Amino acid sequence: MYNSKPLRVEKIYPGCNFCWIDDEKIVFGGGVYQPSNEILDMYIVSVLTMQVRRLPDLLSSHADYCLVYTNSSLYAISGYNYKSMMTSAVEKCSLFSPWEYCKSIQVPRSFACAIGYLKVIYVFGGNTGYRSEAITNLIEAYDIENNSWSFLNLVLPLPLNKLGFTWISESTVLFFGGEHKTGFNFYTFELDMSLMKYTEKDNLPIRKEGWLFVFEGKCYQNNVYAIESDFEQVVVRENNIWRVQKLKPDFIMNRK
Repeated sequence: MYNSKPLRVEKIYPGCNFCWIDDEKIVFGGGVYQPSNEILDMYIVSVLTMQVRRLPDLLSSHADYCLVYTNSSLYAISGYNYKSMMTSAVEKCSLFSPWEYCKSIQVPRSFACAIGYLKVIYVFGGNTGYRSEAITNLIEAYDIENNSWSFLNLVLPLPLNKLGFTWISESTVLFFGGEHKTGFNFYTFELDMSLMKYTEKDNLPIRKEGWLFVFEGKCYQNNVYAIESDFEQVVVRENNIWRVQKLKPDFIMNRK
C-alpha cells in the first residue's frame, strides 16, 4: 500500500508527467535529473487539501512519457530513459501495489498522449526520434485484458506531438495545439471514441510560440483548462471560445 503519511515534494524534475485519478486527485512523477540520474518517484496529490503521498517507485525511468489512469490502474508508457534513449517499456500499478511490466509498445515515442477508454489505452502521436521529422500521426491501442498492442487504421489528422487533450464527455475527447513537422498546430478537434470519428472545432489563438502541452487538461463546469508546457499561461475554452489566462507571478517564480 502507498505511504499514507503526508509529504512535501521539494522538486519536480524535467520530463515528469501527471494525470487525473478523479476530480479530486492527481498522480505525478518520473522524469530525469542530469547527468543521467533516473527519477523513479511517484506521488498522489489531493487537489483539495494539497496533501502529497508517496506511491511505489517506478521499475525503470520514464521522461516525456505518457501517464494514464484507467480501469483502476495507472500506466506509465514509453518516453525516454535516464540514458536519453527512447524506451518501449510500459508499466502498470494499481496504486496499492508495486509496479509491474506490461507488453512493450510497438513504436516507442516521447511527448505523446494516452487515453483510456473502456478496456483499451490509446496512444496518440508523439515523437519517434530526436527531430521534428520523426513526429508521427500513428495511434497504437493497448488491449488491457489481452496485454497486447495493435495499430489503428485511424490516425491523427496530422503528425503531432505535445498535443493538448481533455475529456469533455464520457466518450468525447477534445484535442488542441501541439507541434507538427513544419510548425505549430492551432486547430482544435473532437474525437468521439465510441464512433472513432473526428469533428473539427474552433481554433486556438495564433501566436508565434505556438501552444505546446505535456499535461492532461481538465474540463470543469463545461469549460476546458490546460496549462501550456512552460507553465506560464493557461488556455481556457469557455462557450466554445478560447482565451488566455496568465498564471500568478508568484507561482512562476517559485517553480524557478
